[in-house]
Amino acid sequence: MEVKASKFIKDKNRKKILEEIIRNRRISRSELSKITTLNKVTTSAQVKSLLDDGLISEEKVVHATTSGRRPLKLTLIAQSAYFLGIDIDTHHINFLLSDLNGYPIHNDIVAINDNDFDSVMKTCLTHIKKYQELEIIKASQYGLANIVFGVHGIVSKDEKIAFIPQHQWSNCSIKAYFEDILDVRVITENSTNLCAYAEYTFQKETDNLISISTYSGIGLGLVNNNDIFKGFHGFAGEVGHMIIEKNGLQCNCGNRGCWELYASEKALLARVGKGQEKGQVTLSELEELYKSEDDLTITAVQEHLDNLAIGLNNILNIYNPESIVINSGLTTIIDDLESALIERLQSKMNNYSTLKVSHVGKSACVIGACALGIRDFLNIDDLYIDSSQYDEIMANSLQMIE
Repeated sequence: MEVKASKFIKDKNRKKILEEIIRNRRISRSELSKITTLNKVTTSAQVKSLLDDGLISEEKVVHATTSGRRPLKLTLIAQSAYFLGIDIDTHHINFLLSDLNGYPIHNDIVAINDNDFDSVMKTCLTHIKKYQELEIIKASQYGLANIVFGVHGIVSKDEKIAFIPQHQWSNCSIKAYFEDILDVRVITENSTNLCAYAEYTFQKETDNLISISTYSGIGLGLVNNNDIFKGFHGFAGEVGHMIIEKNGLQCNCGNRGCWELYASEKALLARVGKGQEKGQVTLSELEELYKSEDDLTITAVQEHLDNLAIGLNNILNIYNPESIVINSGLTTIIDDLESALIERLQSKMNNYSTLKVSHVGKSACVIGACALGIRDFLNIDDLYIDSSQYDEIMANSLQMIE
């Protein structure tokens, strides 16, 4: 019992040290000791362990003046390990490789030509092997530390896929598929949970955050005090199949009138496309029609916002979140999407602190996947990633996905 208690305390202290190094980027031993309230002996012992493990380095800080002793600063060795986030969407697979700091190294988006589970897995495997052959990964101490898959469907707590409506996958396991092929830890998570985790690690302004993604469907991810809320079996967050219209449109989940049939980007593009006598317009075409003040498009967008607000109102009353992040393609079309939604949420029962649009966009899932991979590898609770380093890669991803 005493040995277990000692290990627990050591692990807890290691987490504290690592979390502060990550949060501060560069920090001295004395600063670590002060912030963590650990004594200098404990701090030095933990720092030595991390140095021996090749996860951190200690460097002299260069000052503008040369007088005085230059302090030593601790920092993560970004190139010691790499992480691959994979977002399996309806028509594309988005790959993002990051280093230990969460910095994006490579981003690839590949079309899905065959929705069959084995076919998609083979496509993923081909690209995973390409990443494993990169010289930077071969040269790193821990190589490709883990792979985190995000899927747009129901994932149980044991990481099995219960159902993905868009692909009609059920009772299958990505983890099981790869465990005998790859010598890498594989994690499977619901895509909106990963989106929420990306927003959470970037913002760090709240301990309670809900992220709602409205692209091919609608999903909700909730992070509370560093943990992703998954519900009893792991099925929490499937709000896209909340019924808002009695005897409404038929959904491929089996019900009628599901929220995502009225408030997802896919539904809006299809509706505007029908008005233009097309199968579906692109997001760029929608933007052009909206800004040219096409009557049918403006009506469709306004009703879309009304439907989105109906679901948001229900979510606010059920979850009472501190912060809500909306991840939607409409941010490129409506100048102030936040205000457009807030003015539709006037109930006195609505009680929240902030409602914001996502800074991360369609890359949220893979960014959250890499972040979750880093947290899992380092075995820490709290993680902060600087979102500014993703600006260029996110813009490219949005362009490529469309």
